[in-house]
Amino acid sequence: MKKYIVHFLLICGIAVVVFADKKTADIAIHLIRMEGKPANEIVVSPSEFTIAKTVTWKKSADNQSKNGDDAPVLEFTSGDPATLSFDLVFDGFETRDNVYQKDVAPLESLAAVDPSLNRPPMVKVTFDPPNAASGFSGVISSVSTKYTMFLADGTPVRATTNLQMKKPSGASVSKNPCP
Repeated sequence: MKKYIVHFLLICGIAVVVFADKKTADIAIHLIRMEGKPANEIVVSPSEFTIAKTVTWKKSADNQSKNGDDAPVLEFTSGDPATLSFDLVFDGFETRDNVYQKDVAPLESLAAVDPSLNRPPMVKVTFDPPNAASGFSGVISSVSTKYTMFLADGTPVRATTNLQMKKPSGASVSKNPCP
């Protein structure tokens, strides 16, 4: 009986090592400009991404609880756009690549005002593999980059970029550009 228990524990130990060593699939996010000037598709591979949806509620004017407790009655006011965000790490140290020119500038171009639209373009997002998340179309609301390594001549070769998007029902230009 002890022999079977030892074999069972050995097999379980091997299974734990095999499953712990299993590689996870890499996710690719494709960013495609939907309008304005033509641009190349940008493909990035974050280690993780976040999709969030916020709904706004306020306390009711009739703040009487139906259950007799102190929890307020809430009224729905609006739905905020869904957001997509992810961090990207760019490392051009070994190849001496300028990560701003190669990786960051193309992302920033999706947040820049397109003269033909008078606003930044809508961007379509697809995921590879497709079952990683459903598609997302929206606007870039923020591109923030932290540069962490430079060559002797000042060329940035390592950076972390955070990209955030909002998913509106449409995009337009404010009628009053000077608020």
